[in-house]
Amino acid sequence: MTGDPVCISVVMPVFNGEKYIASAIESCLRQLSGHDELIVVDNASTDATAHIVTSLPDPRIKYHVEPKQGVSAARNAGLRHVRGRYIAFLDSDDLWPGGRHQALTRLLDDHPEIDAAYGRIRLQFDRSDTQRLARMDGALTPSILLSPFLFRRTILDRIGDMDETLHIGEDADYLARLQEAGMRLRPWDGDAIIYRQHDSNMTLMHEQFRSGQFGVLARKIRRNRIGPT
Repeated sequence: MTGDPVCISVVMPVFNGEKYIASAIESCLRQLSGHDELIVVDNASTDATAHIVTSLPDPRIKYHVEPKQGVSAARNAGLRHVRGRYIAFLDSDDLWPGGRHQALTRLLDDHPEIDAAYGRIRLQFDRSDTQRLARMDGALTPSILLSPFLFRRTILDRIGDMDETLHIGEDADYLARLQEAGMRLRPWDGDAIIYRQHDSNMTLMHEQFRSGQFGVLARKIRRNRIGPT
């Protein structure tokens, strides 16, 4: 790598992600340039995650180990290390579809008035009992998950850390705060994330969508009543 400034920083939290993390990293790195970075924040995994990540011979990967304090704490730790002007979030069990990164980056480059661009969510199932989630496949929504987005760093700096006390709906809460801060969005009619469904996150996905629709409302009302903290 040269000393050119980093353009894109991708933050990936992980805990015991040995089954999926290699393919998640590969899907990301093959779309990044040589001047971008992938910041992997390990929540004190006890499986082979550390070995897998540190064995990958790519200088764009920055690996950090943190105490196990949850996904929001890991993302906050990652954000403290970012150097890019554009920021993306990718969970260790998800995938970037081909062409995702180029399309979202072009939107931010071509439209300096916007703060973020986002695309569609696609679901990939590792099990068959998925009828209640099928309607979520292909959703184009700015209120549920962080992973379909590419953000300008300036909008994230404006609102500060994610709420580390939340253990469900943390993505929806952060997106609500961004929108309350006046985030200007532009949708892209393409697939921006492949959200892999498996035994460990099947219930979480359902609750994330419910939180995106209902659970964040009370927190938003409270913030409007008491004003910025």
